[in-house]
Amino acid sequence: MGVALCRERGVALAVGEAFQVRAFGATPVKEPGKSASFWRLPYRVSLPSLSCDFFKLTETEGAGPGESGSQFAIKEGDDILAARG
Repeated sequence: MGVALCRERGVALAVGEAFQVRAFGATPVKEPGKSASFWRLPYRVSLPSLSCDFFKLTETEGAGPGESGSQFAIKEGDDILAARG
């Protein structure tokens, strides 16, 4: 779908090109109920395919609370798109 959208807009992309772009993000998740716990869901999406290639449920407080680049494995040659969080 991502490749098709790029091609629709005149961007020529071949699946499996030499570069690998990954978008990183994290979203808060709240359990239902009065005593609900909050969690954070860090995830990584491969572009332009839009396939999720990583996710992990983490706590919002304490050591390693989710919205940090340390949550994600980054390989040499990866191009990264990430929010400032």
